[in-house]
Amino acid sequence: MQKAKLIYDIKFDEWVMSYPKRWHETRSLFYDALELENKEEKKAILIYKQLLNELHNCDLDSYTHYGTFLKQKKRIYEGKSLISRAYVLALNAIPADYYDKPGKIIWAHIDNRPLLRTFHFAGLDFEEDGFYKQAERLYKFIAVLNKLEIAFLDR
Repeated sequence: MQKAKLIYDIKFDEWVMSYPKRWHETRSLFYDALELENKEEKKAILIYKQLLNELHNCDLDSYTHYGTFLKQKKRIYEGKSLISRAYVLALNAIPADYYDKPGKIIWAHIDNRPLLRTFHFAGLDFEEDGFYKQAERLYKFIAVLNKLEIAFLDR
């Protein structure tokens, strides 16, 4: 299975996440899992497992949302491990030449949201574990990815 990756769109001067065709085909299944979390937990779990089995290199949202679901069910280690896996995949999706090109990773572009959400989830995990400096560095990194003014974070 192809990995998720960030690609530069020179026409629009922005970065956009690229996913395999199968990832796009499974989004309705992912949204079903989200809706089933509070109604039919076992079905939601089966769907998440199916998605991660099939899309293990690219489904950041399934890793983070399933991880958060498990943490809420007091399966902390399993949940954090899924979020950590998503974090590694997200870091690996950023190409080496990212900093050499202009453009932003726009939140409004729907395919960019799993990447940015993954970094937020990882930052929250750092905070929950008391690693505040790591969380702060990650939040600054998110701001850099968006090429936002980050002076407010240095106060």
